[in-house]
Amino acid sequence: MSAGGIAGTVVALSLATILSVLSLTFHALVPSRFHYLEAEQLQAIRVFLGAILVSGLLSDYARRLMNR
Repeated sequence: MSAGGIAGTVVALSLATILSVLSLTFHALVPSRFHYLEAEQLQAIRVFLGAILVSGLLSDYARRLMNR
């Protein structure tokens, strides 16, 4: 994969993460009449963010093990 492809992937995933956090925050703070996502869609966002969290923790753990 070229450097441009990697950079594009990082940018896309970063934007998806930021938009996901903003959407969850919006739905947590405003009254339900303003909600634009359904419960299933919010759950998919939670799963996406959870996967990011777990993968980050696992990669940090692996990096620490390799640096010993």
